[in-house]
Amino acid sequence: MQHRLDNLYAQSVNGQNFYNLMKWIRSDENIRLAYRNIKRNTGSKTAGTDKLTIEDVKCLSVEEVILKVQNMLQNAWTMQLDQAFLFLGISIMSTVDLK
Repeated sequence: MQHRLDNLYAQSVNGQNFYNLMKWIRSDENIRLAYRNIKRNTGSKTAGTDKLTIEDVKCLSVEEVILKVQNMLQNAWTMQLDQAFLFLGISIMSTVDLK
């Protein structure tokens, strides 16, 4: 996975655009890699916006962490799509002459 990420980064430096990355972002392998990196990071002792630190997450199994992260990402993605459709709906309504 790290090799794949390194390749994506190298391509992005050269101006490459990427689409449909959510399947890679939500993959078990990517979340495992991120979890390992965060556990090693000294900044993991600092609470995030949710007031949790890595210590709060360590009590969970890796499988539980993966499921929680995947659910959070799915919910964020769904919310983002809902906002996009709402914006699209508002844009369409603003162009309709209701007279």
